[in-house]
Amino acid sequence: MISSQYQFHMKERILRLGKVVLMALALTVGFFSCEKKEDVAPVVQNSGTDAELVALQASLNSANASMMRVQSGYYTVAQRYKNNYSHRTHWHPIAQGFTNWWNCIASADRGNTISVQDVLELGEGREKTIDLVKKLVPAYPGLQHRGYSDLDESTTAQGRLEGLFTNGIKFNRKAPVAVLIKSKDWKNSLVTVLSYKDGYVYYYDPFYNGLQDAHISTFASNAKAASESGNVINVIFW
Repeated sequence: MISSQYQFHMKERILRLGKVVLMALALTVGFFSCEKKEDVAPVVQNSGTDAELVALQASLNSANASMMRVQSGYYTVAQRYKNNYSHRTHWHPIAQGFTNWWNCIASADRGNTISVQDVLELGEGREKTIDLVKKLVPAYPGLQHRGYSDLDESTTAQGRLEGLFTNGIKFNRKAPVAVLIKSKDWKNSLVTVLSYKDGYVYYYDPFYNGLQDAHISTFASNAKAASESGNVINVIFW
């Protein structure tokens, strides 16, 4: 017959063994639980909505486009001047060129227009020669003239003309400027510039019908050739 003392010791051993088994089970469950947590990829919280991301991308695209436009150079006259420009050709391209340019601005700004005969009265000799700087500009008070020449290797006449198109034109209310260039048959002509984009100048020449275009380097070279010294780009504006 088993004594009561023996039974007590057996129960105590069984209880201790049970605690050991429970602790082992607890450790095993904890280990697998940790492994499962490590296998789960962390969730990244998005601070903005899809619409906000799209708007941000659109803003960046617009900024990049603006930077490209500034780098390439861009200028255009105000629409009211385009609407009021009337192109006419003539055997005297300086007188007609000046008349075309003047009447474009005068019509848009409700000023007084002129005729080509008014300008031809300033001409001398059978050819009605008109010196732009010495004769034409002084005859019309308020007219402004700029003569751009090469100052040094980094500040060229062409660069200064581009600067006028892309920056300085703001003071001119986006009105067109007129530039003296060598044109058809190597004769001087006064042309009305309407726009400058991606390195090309778009202008009206009274020697030709329709809008003309030339690369800025060619345009600047022809403009310098039209000057008395052969080194100056002559521009007139209000």
